[in-house]
Order: sequence, then C-alpha cells, then structure tokens
Amino acid sequence: VAQSIGGGGGLIGALSQIDLTQAVERPSFIFHAGAGGDINVDVQAGSAITTSGQRAHGIFAQSAGQGGGLYGHADGSGFVIAGSGNAACDAACTGTVTVNVEGNVVVTGAESYGIYALSRGNNTNVVNINIAAGATVRSDGQAAGALVVSGGYDTYPSGLPKSQISIAGRLDGYSGPALIVDSIANIVNTGFVTGDILASNAVLQNNPTGTIFTNATINAGSILNTGTLWIGTHDAILQQTTINTGLFTSTGYIVAGVDFV
Repeated sequence: VAQSIGGGGGLIGALSQIDLTQAVERPSFIFHAGAGGDINVDVQAGSAITTSGQRAHGIFAQSAGQGGGLYGHADGSGFVIAGSGNAACDAACTGTVTVNVEGNVVVTGAESYGIYALSRGNNTNVVNINIAAGATVRSDGQAAGALVVSGGYDTYPSGLPKSQISIAGRLDGYSGPALIVDSIANIVNTGFVTGDILASNAVLQNNPTGTIFTNATINAGSILNTGTLWIGTHDAILQQTTINTGLFTSTGYIVAGVDFV
C-alpha cells in the first residue's frame, strides 16, 4: 500500500476488509483542506510481486486531497474514501500517481487486483502506468483483474493532463478484466494485452507492434488499431466479443478463429 492523503485519513482497519470489486469510491464526508502528494512506485527489473491470498493486491497506490483513504469493516464491507472534490486545491496540488513496472506483478487470490491506482480530490488527479518491455502484470486463478486506473475526471477539463497507460510488456487478465479505467485516459499498447478492456472514457491506441487478445468485451471511447486485434483469445473458435466504442479505426489486422469443419 502506498498512500498520500491530504487533510486527514489513511488506512483504517485492513485492506483485506475492503472488497475493491464492490466498494464505491465515496467522497470524503466533510471537506478537509490539504493536498494529496505525488506517489511513485517502481517494480525494478528482475524483481517480482506475487500474491495468492484473498484480497491480496499486488500494488495499491492512492493519492487523495481534502481527506480520504480506506475504511475497513470486519465483515468485509469497507470502502474507499476518495477525496472531497476535484480541483479543490491550487495548481501545485497534482496528486499524480505513477507506477512503473519493469519486473513482474502476478496475483491469483480471490478479489485481488494486480495494480489498483487511484487519484482523487486533487487538481489534476493523473494516474500514469508504465509496463516496460519484458515486464508482466497478470491476474490469474480467482483474481478480480490485472489493472485498475481511477483518475479524477469522467469528462475532460480543458488544459489539464490525462492519465496515461503505456503497455510495452504484457498485461494479462486471465482471471477478471485486463484493464479497468473509470476516467479520461490515453491507453497506448505496443506489447501484449489479453482479456477484457473496460475503459469507456479512454482512447485506446494499439500500435503496429501491439497485439490485443480480446475476451468478451472491449469498451473504449475510441479505438485506433494499427497493430493486431484478435477477436477472442488466441486460437479461440466461435468466440463472441462485443466492441463498444464511439469511433473505431483500423489499418492493422483483425483476426478471428474460424472452424470450417
């Protein structure tokens, strides 16, 4: 857990008492002055984070301005307190969360995420995720998903930066979605993505060296495919995949498995 909370808060109870697959990101109940600081998490080349327990997340990184944090309940019904409001502080209050992965992050336990990155209640609320070539972020077994990115804006305020997700290595959602993004973001894939992508407010760009193996769903504000887009996982036959997007442009490859027998 990596947190920077402005205006009071933190972790109450245990992260295992909070089901991030169900918890609603509630605003802080009372306004508290204070900026969430920038967070940098680095998984260096040759290192690995591997978990197998229930709600044993690989990385949880949160910056919250005006009060926030995590509130656990013994019955597991805890929730996220995610800052009292957007742009409520001055321009120096950015709350940027950056996670750089050059090694491996693998989770297999129920209700676990590989990376959960969140910035709320600050000025820009940007989340930057970089998965380097040769690196892997994977959810497997009974895990909830590989990567969750929660920035501060559902619509784009003019002049403010967007969250950036760069995938040059592997992002594998073998259990749960590969990627969940609930806010404005740019997603650039030059590596491999396997699994659902749920990012209805994001721009998804699959570059010439990029390959996406879809599962059941891709939701994105727009999709630009100049790489390879597999309909269904690799070697899947009769895989039904739903692609929801406002704009789909492809000068790359779209591949589907066909059984002629």
